[in-house]
Amino acid sequence: MGLDGTATQSTTLPPVAMHDRYGPFFRSFFAHYFDPIDFPAAALERIRSLADQGTLVYISRSASLLHFLYLNHICLRHSLPLARFVNGVSPVLFQPVGGLVERMRVLGSEDVEELDTEGEALEHRQLGHVLRGGESALLFLQQAATLFNPHAEPDANLLRTLIHAQQAQEKPIYLVPHLIMWDLHPEREGRNLPDAVFGEAEAPGFLRTLFLLLRNYRNAFVKVAEPINLRDFLCQLDSEGECAPDEHHLALHHTLQIELFKEVFDTTGPRIRPHAEYEEEILADARIQDMIQQEAGEDEARREALRKEAQDMVDEIAAEPRIRWTLSLNWALNLFWKFMLGEIVVAEGGFERIREAIRKSPVVFCPSHKSHVDYLIISQMCLLHRVPLPHIAAGVNLSFWPMGPIFRHSGAFFMRRSFKGNKLYPVVFRTYLRHVMREGFPIEFFIEGGRSRTGKLLGPRYGILSWLVEAFQEGTGEDVQFIPMSIDYEKIVESGSYMRELSGGDKKKEDVAGLLRSSKALRSKHGNVYVQVGEPISLREYMQQRGETRENLDDERRRLLVQSLAHRILYDINRVSTVTPSALVALCLLNHRRRGMAEKTLQERARWAMAWMRRRQVRFSNTLEEFERSLAEAAARFSRDGLVAIQDTGIELVYSAVERRRLALDYYRNNVIHHFVPAAIIATALESFTVEAVPEQALQERVRELSRLFKLEFRFRDERHFAEELEAGLQELSAEGLVKMEDGFAVKRSEAQDLRVFFRSILEHFLEAYWIAARSLDLLAERAYGDRDFTTRCLQLGDHLFVQGEIMLQESISREVIKNALQVFTERGAIESEPAGRKGNRLTLAEDWKDVGRRAALAAEIERYLNR
Repeated sequence: MGLDGTATQSTTLPPVAMHDRYGPFFRSFFAHYFDPIDFPAAALERIRSLADQGTLVYISRSASLLHFLYLNHICLRHSLPLARFVNGVSPVLFQPVGGLVERMRVLGSEDVEELDTEGEALEHRQLGHVLRGGESALLFLQQAATLFNPHAEPDANLLRTLIHAQQAQEKPIYLVPHLIMWDLHPEREGRNLPDAVFGEAEAPGFLRTLFLLLRNYRNAFVKVAEPINLRDFLCQLDSEGECAPDEHHLALHHTLQIELFKEVFDTTGPRIRPHAEYEEEILADARIQDMIQQEAGEDEARREALRKEAQDMVDEIAAEPRIRWTLSLNWALNLFWKFMLGEIVVAEGGFERIREAIRKSPVVFCPSHKSHVDYLIISQMCLLHRVPLPHIAAGVNLSFWPMGPIFRHSGAFFMRRSFKGNKLYPVVFRTYLRHVMREGFPIEFFIEGGRSRTGKLLGPRYGILSWLVEAFQEGTGEDVQFIPMSIDYEKIVESGSYMRELSGGDKKKEDVAGLLRSSKALRSKHGNVYVQVGEPISLREYMQQRGETRENLDDERRRLLVQSLAHRILYDINRVSTVTPSALVALCLLNHRRRGMAEKTLQERARWAMAWMRRRQVRFSNTLEEFERSLAEAAARFSRDGLVAIQDTGIELVYSAVERRRLALDYYRNNVIHHFVPAAIIATALESFTVEAVPEQALQERVRELSRLFKLEFRFRDERHFAEELEAGLQELSAEGLVKMEDGFAVKRSEAQDLRVFFRSILEHFLEAYWIAARSLDLLAERAYGDRDFTTRCLQLGDHLFVQGEIMLQESISREVIKNALQVFTERGAIESEPAGRKGNRLTLAEDWKDVGRRAALAAEIERYLNR
């Protein structure tokens, strides 16, 4: 008899395997401890379908009696084929009496020579018999290495029998690799004493598995890999010809191990090595050693001092993830959210896209940044959806005690705001980032740099993105995938501090006192939070689209690539942002140019805005399914915060924005205005002409002028798409009845006056802010200012102009918008900026702009769009 399972005997010793005759005690035990272990419903349907087409063989990583019993229970519960053969375990004590009697009868009929074949040969014979009969089997790829079985090694021999059985029949054999994930603890390298006695985490012995079951059965879950059609797999091996037929079982074993590894990896991420070992590897990197050598020269004492300094830098920077800290933080945060937030809503399929990306290459989370809550929520959602926790780039200002150690052990790594004056620090930081990427940990960073105080996306910061691209160029991985993510709030936690800063107040440093002062905000209800995940952006594919390769990417080409990629990421974040009732109410009220808005009018305008955005496949909050109620609740929430006044006139409720709180309300409008900006720019440019019919060429020039003016405010598509975007925008406005195109002219339609006011109102406060900044250039003609002092003077001028009635909108007086305007004027050459040490930059008026007429012309250029 050979290992292929062929036999001439008429009687075969039946294997001890699954059955359906468990007694009340075992059925009760299984129901209590096995039912809570989640088995994916989609996998059950797929397995059931495959069972109708061929023979099922369940595959798992490490032999486990409890795993065998769990799978037996699942097969019975969901009507899946029972495995009539199992290797590596001995479930004799769990067999029905009748089965044991039959086994004894067969044993009595066997002659002595046949009994001597028990062991490996008998297993092959039993497996072959089961498969020839079209019945299912359960194969474990290895034994658990424990104190009583210290030298357990993976064994591929039974796969030979599996292959022979497939070759002997037409009916396909389907392999179903699966495993039970008992917890989310990332596997650590190195065996400790409990591992040697009870088995390692990935291959636990019976006692360790029993402990894990009793402790974690409510949170455990099953991962099922893509089933393998063994017939197709063997055909592919034969066609590739890369291994001999007698090695096919080794190739199959390797493939199964890889598939099971992927199922673990896309949940726990890579192994976490001891921090000291990881630190030594980073410090030994040639880049750090070269920089130390360059700085120290032949001075041995200096070299040792720099090495100690580099070690201190790694300690300052590096994350030290410990899953128990993250789980404890998650538990504490859920207590806060219970009183503070409504529901955290995650778009369906978002984290599955992340999981698929993780299986292919290193991934980088690129979320919007509106609140300090952002990174906490993302980590919590990773735990909830069983995705590896990211290493999160955080400012070193967040490393304060006691939160710093909590953040560090939850995956945060810290970076200084400035690298100036220290040549070693940027090398250490970039080396650390490269090692994190090479290890395969997800990385999370906020491409905007800081939190948005205005509610819309900030311009990109290129530092970390550039280093990641550089690491990929140097060969760290086959690809990198960037995951755009949007986190949107019905009410922002830091709204009070944001409004204070936008109005000219100082930003306060995060510390324990600040954390305690936020307790008032934590006691308030802030509504729902929405997490949206965009489509991954493959760096390799993005470079191919631009005609770039790793080899031709010099410094300048890399700089342009990074800039383009950054804007693409921001553009995609905007595309997946969630429209909330708060944003709709703010949009409608702030774009209304009368004293108040009746409830019915608010609802009509909000429905129109939703219809406009729906045509762009925008994502809406689930609360908007109860449309009228959700708007009323958002307005009531604004009313409690003093942002909106609600009056009952006896006829209908009337809503109006509180004049001095319009800037706070503007935060929520800015969450959605990017959906209207392209059309608003065209409408504003059209209204800047006094004639009714505007030549399309002249309109195009002003649209381009406005787009360039607001390049720091909004995320536009590439300049190459300008004509295409303009044409699409004109068609949209034409469909809405605002304009009609006739013989190369854009003709205004008088019946659409209200809509034209709505679209112009999208940009009006930005235009007023830029006009304030242009008027403020006269102050620079008198003397130089520090950048922050000059921004404060601009705000003071804005207040003065508002009181005088020269500007109409209180939200125009915004520090962030005016800073962007000054940056645009600097790029135009009107302002000269030079470093002034710790005080920031020193601003002076450029020589060419000391002519008062030129400054007046700039103000007039902006003012013509205000139609004053």
